[in-house]
Amino acid sequence: MQGYHAAMSSGLLTIFAVWIAGVGCRQNGAAPPGTGPPPPAPHVRLGVAGGPFRVHRTDHFVVSHNTSTTVLRGLVNRLDRTYEAVMKFADARGLVDPARRAIPLEVLFFDSYEEYAAFARTRGESADVTAGFYHSKDNVAVFYNTLNRPDVADISRQIEGARAQMLALRNEGRNGGSTQVQQLQRQIDVWQTQRDAFVDQANRVALMHEAAHQCLFNLGVHAGGAVNPTWLVEGLACLFEVPQNVSGGIAARINGNRLADLRSACAAEAADDPAAKPDDSACIGPLPLRDFVSAPGRVGDRSRADIAGLYAQSWAVVCFLQAEHAEQFTQYLCSIRARKPDTLPTGAEELALLEAAFGAPVETLERDCAKFLRSHKAE
Repeated sequence: MQGYHAAMSSGLLTIFAVWIAGVGCRQNGAAPPGTGPPPPAPHVRLGVAGGPFRVHRTDHFVVSHNTSTTVLRGLVNRLDRTYEAVMKFADARGLVDPARRAIPLEVLFFDSYEEYAAFARTRGESADVTAGFYHSKDNVAVFYNTLNRPDVADISRQIEGARAQMLALRNEGRNGGSTQVQQLQRQIDVWQTQRDAFVDQANRVALMHEAAHQCLFNLGVHAGGAVNPTWLVEGLACLFEVPQNVSGGIAARINGNRLADLRSACAAEAADDPAAKPDDSACIGPLPLRDFVSAPGRVGDRSRADIAGLYAQSWAVVCFLQAEHAEQFTQYLCSIRARKPDTLPTGAEELALLEAAFGAPVETLERDCAKFLRSHKAE
């Protein structure tokens, strides 16, 4: 997610002011959106070159795109599923701002990788390292047809070339069980697996993750215009990288890929310094929870070698807190949302807020989180 740099109020004086009986935050009483003419389509509002763009509207999104109907349908299905899961999660906790329910979320969907890359550069994003992003300043999610990424397109061309060779061999009268045909088929299977794995990764980590960011901010779960803890923002988005089973406001499905990343990170930590962490079953990520919460900017530094482990740790902590301490987690989100966009809390204040919200020292939360993680397997 990009454009996440505003400031917020310091101190803990506002924490308890927003805590109310039961679950949920106070709403700001904002009026619902008006009934005037709809705003311009995303590509018009943002002055996007390329096209020609068409506009597709769903109950929750307005998508400017220049893709085929088939490709668009796949995107829209994932967007709507992500929105519905986030809505169930947030609504059950009383976190949804009523004024925002009827506002459609804007999406740009490029068919061409080159067009996507050009637009990404104008927003400070690199197409080489991201298959999509949510730009909070523009309040738009941006994606492209991953089958048209150059390296993926190369694999598709190799597959088609191998299929043409197989057809030529069969037309020459060689039977389908010949060694050469079998070798070609095995190679096609390998290439298809590589291509499908990349597309699935892009859909899950980029599309569903970034769509979750957009939904969480626009529905009012996160503090708009203020700095939210990066680990909290990323951890919540990671919850929705998999189709979620949300019941009673709890996202119950484990993100197996993030859990696998977490265990890899813990194994690496143990290998680097076995004396420091003799028991990796107590590990919840690359950093002790105290350091993790008091220096949240580390998660936002994508140049770090351990960034995959830090994202996995963000997922792990959020998954544990929202499942095992559901009401306290809601109130913690409420206290973050009440922050004002004028000052920045210190690491010590961030840590104190967490401990106050959950009524336990951070070491206790870390121990319980590790126990929670041990009870689950990577899917």
